Amino acid sequence: MKASRFLFVLLLFLLICLGAIPDAAAAEKTIRLKIEACDCPTTVPQVNFILQTTPGIVKHDINAFTREATVTFDDKKTSSDTIRERLAKGGFTSEEVDIAR
Repeated sequence: MKASRFLFVLLLFLLICLGAIPDAAAAEKTIRLKIEACDCPTTVPQVNFILQTTPGIVKHDINAFTREATVTFDDKKTSSDTIRERLAKGGFTSEEVDIAR
């Protein structure tokens, strides 16, 4: 009886854990943004600050030479539109570009 109860609890625990993993992975989305005014190394810290202080952004990488930022975010906490709006408020217009390039 104790063994079957233990196995049941163990199985339930495993099912809960395995069920939670796909949801967490599905919540992350990566976009690439072309940032018009981010064309010199002095503007990178400003863009970096905006992205760091935007809730929901998991990681980001800014390339001043291509004027692009690759941003990974939790789409349950923020959206690409919100990220672009925050950049615009900081003086940086941006547009989403194809990530496969």
